[in-house]
Amino acid sequence: MLNQTDQWFQTFIKTQWEERATDILIIMFQLILTYVLFLLIRAFINRIFNYKIQEMHIAKNKNTSPQRVNTLAKVTKNALSYLLYFFLFYTILSILGFPVATLVASAGIASFAFGMGAKEFVTDVINGFFIISEGQFDVDEVIEIPNKGIKGTVQSVGIRSTTLLTPSGQVYYIPNREINIVSNLSRENVGMSIELPISTTTNLALLMQIVERETARIKEQYAEFLHDEPNIIGLSKNDNQTFSYQIFFKVTNGQQFKLTSKFYELYLTALNEEMTNGVSLNSGEIRVYQQKVTPS
Repeated sequence: MLNQTDQWFQTFIKTQWEERATDILIIMFQLILTYVLFLLIRAFINRIFNYKIQEMHIAKNKNTSPQRVNTLAKVTKNALSYLLYFFLFYTILSILGFPVATLVASAGIASFAFGMGAKEFVTDVINGFFIISEGQFDVDEVIEIPNKGIKGTVQSVGIRSTTLLTPSGQVYYIPNREINIVSNLSRENVGMSIELPISTTTNLALLMQIVERETARIKEQYAEFLHDEPNIIGLSKNDNQTFSYQIFFKVTNGQQFKLTSKFYELYLTALNEEMTNGVSLNSGEIRVYQQKVTPS
């Protein structure tokens, strides 16, 4: 009788173990299959947005800037990625036996989200939606956020955060809810004022001749970057009781630094060649002033 009991108990344990092992294998298979499908769908989304959609959108919308297309593509890609991760998390919990649907239905989606501490996330998403829909800035544009004291190039615009790269190489990840005021420095042409410091003994008539000649040369050589007629303002008095000769240009945004260097090279080379003819440069500091101007 004892042997029969032991035999029955061993058979029961073996049967239960085989059933549990089968259940575990099925769960593991489902988890692996779910993760593989997740990787395949994510790779498909990345491939579509990296190669196909942007090219098709640019081909059909000639008036849409590449930056705008890039921004919209990245935002849509991020939104799909968030949705994909949500379904992955939901599926894994369901496979493991958690009553996710019951929990969400009983608590309500809104209370469930806020109960999980998602209030700030929701605010980020709402602000991100308005930033994108209003086109406040796009990828590769230079912006400044005054309340944060940050200026840099937009690397990405997501529904939750914006990534900026500063000229010094720092990368900032800024939640969209903290972007209250933003200045876009890439949407308009830039006014560039060059001041050539001169001596009080300078032959002004000769100086004017040289400046007009070099300005005409600049206008011809750099016409693609100039958006208005160069304005030779003339003499201006500095705060330190010195004088300078001022020329104003309206140039393409983003080209002002390169053009400043080139314009000074042309002007100073020409002026130095006339040093013996009554043109003398002051030893004061050469200054460049820039301002944003509305395109004409």
